[in-house]
Amino acid sequence: MKPVMLALACAIAMCGWATPSYAKLTNAHTVWHTFKTDEIIELATEMGNTAKVDTTSSEPAVIITTPEGFVYSANAVACESDGCYGLLIQASFTNANPVVDTNWLNSFNLKHVFTSAMLSGGNIVLVRYEICDFGITKGDVASDFVNLRRSARHLLDGLGRSGWQ
Repeated sequence: MKPVMLALACAIAMCGWATPSYAKLTNAHTVWHTFKTDEIIELATEMGNTAKVDTTSSEPAVIITTPEGFVYSANAVACESDGCYGLLIQASFTNANPVVDTNWLNSFNLKHVFTSAMLSGGNIVLVRYEICDFGITKGDVASDFVNLRRSARHLLDGLGRSGWQ
């Protein structure tokens, strides 16, 4: 059995499977009990992204840009006096001539149950929502950042990418 497992491991390594950007996080098992802007920026940066606070809106958001140029935001929401217990992670896509089959969009939402895609004024907004009422690990938040990007890729592929940015 050991030679089979070794052969499988070698085959996987030769395929060039990329390690997710969150695989080497420091303190991935650290539990966050509230969402804090500085921790979100630190996490995004540790994952190899650039991150900055956008203070132009009424609720400050962290704008995250991946090395590939994918831009999304992470907003701490559901705030009480002792901290924010929700994290709204979202990306928006525009098209000068948006044509979206709503049946296809509904089907996308059924297949990607932890991510919601919706039409909003000619844009498509892709959203994930996290809660940390009883804590969430830093690694889980990183995983959600990666999963939003994966869902965005599936969304754009399904739309044919034609003009969507």
